[in-house]
Amino acid sequence: MLKKMSIKYSDLSKDLIWTFSSQVLIMLIVLFVNKLVSSHLGVEGFALYSIAKKSSTVLVAILAWGMTIALPRYLSRYRVSNDKRYPTLFPSSLLLFSILSAGLFLISFLFPSTMREWILGGLGDNYILMITLFYSTSSALNNLIVAYFRGKGLYKRSNTVQICTQLSLFIGALFFRDIAPLFLSWSILILLNCTLFSAKDFWKDLQKSIVLRGDSSVQASGKQLLYYGTPRMLSDLIFQLTSFVPLLIVLSKFGKTATGLFSTAITLQLMITPLFAFSGQIFLQRVSEMAEKKELKKIRRLIRWSMIAFLSIASAGFLIISVGAEFWLQMLFSKDFIPASSLTIIVSLSLIPRSIYLLLRNPLDAISSVPYNLFSLLLWFALYVLLLSFSNTIESSAWSYTLSSLSLAITSLIFWIRALHRSQQKN
Repeated sequence: MLKKMSIKYSDLSKDLIWTFSSQVLIMLIVLFVNKLVSSHLGVEGFALYSIAKKSSTVLVAILAWGMTIALPRYLSRYRVSNDKRYPTLFPSSLLLFSILSAGLFLISFLFPSTMREWILGGLGDNYILMITLFYSTSSALNNLIVAYFRGKGLYKRSNTVQICTQLSLFIGALFFRDIAPLFLSWSILILLNCTLFSAKDFWKDLQKSIVLRGDSSVQASGKQLLYYGTPRMLSDLIFQLTSFVPLLIVLSKFGKTATGLFSTAITLQLMITPLFAFSGQIFLQRVSEMAEKKELKKIRRLIRWSMIAFLSIASAGFLIISVGAEFWLQMLFSKDFIPASSLTIIVSLSLIPRSIYLLLRNPLDAISSVPYNLFSLLLWFALYVLLLSFSNTIESSAWSYTLSSLSLAITSLIFWIRALHRSQQKN
């Protein structure tokens, strides 16, 4: 028994180390991409770029429809229980994605002006709108493939896909200096990357799932993913809206230059959060397996030690950013972005409470079908917008971001304790 436990924890450590190392590499690539883009576009151009980039993440959340959470959860559980529905999950997720993508393009074709206002804040033109949609669909597909490999426990492949995707963004940023050709090149390269890594696996699962009928069919699995994924989609949507909607508010209150600086401060902080987000996603697959086996003590132990690690890394990240804010802004963007240093220090403080949320959100989805993260994000979003609406300076807008992030940590801890207690009662 002890030998089996040591092997399992050894495998978990390897997955965490590999994923963390991959995210460090990805973070470095993102830094270079932002450096190139910000240097090419300037502060005001970076504002339009940021709005288009942030709006695409909102669209990705809709197109993925919570399947980036549902896929790893059910793949892990079905693999442990030898459920015959296992091969139907990936084809059904791609079917849902295709329907949603077609619907998005149809609506945008019929109502381009309205969609441009919603997605780009009235900036840009219809051409940029369509390219933003193209980039969003390719990114959503990429996220589904990453989630698929995570659910199968293939972390090397999932991390490799992410690294190759970021390298695609770097290649595009090297050769293109305008927003439209930049996003177009990213979309094409990401689609090629997706096809290269997933076509074979998709074909194998599709062949196996074609013969299944009734409750084991692709359609049945699609309904299950839709039922579980819908509240998770709303969570992802709200999470992305908290980075998009505030930019529009800041744009209307303080103008393009202030928006570019505010966006830069948030961008610098968000470059670090993937270290927590993607490491935390390992727990979705692992905790799902443990929950299926009713190993609650192991789950508690895993999360307790992980929280210590996450808080330590977050605190170190805050200190590194705050001490050398001007240096990082000049090195990673350009000297024109140095005025964002005070905003950067304020925003980077949010790393500490956000690390708690990023650790707990996936284990919460693993052990409970109740959409606890949706409730946490709704409260955060409401508080963030409320504080932002009363902000009369760009600095107070930055404090709105950080102070509202405290609610994420508090509610996540409360819901985690509640979910563990309910799971213990069931067992």
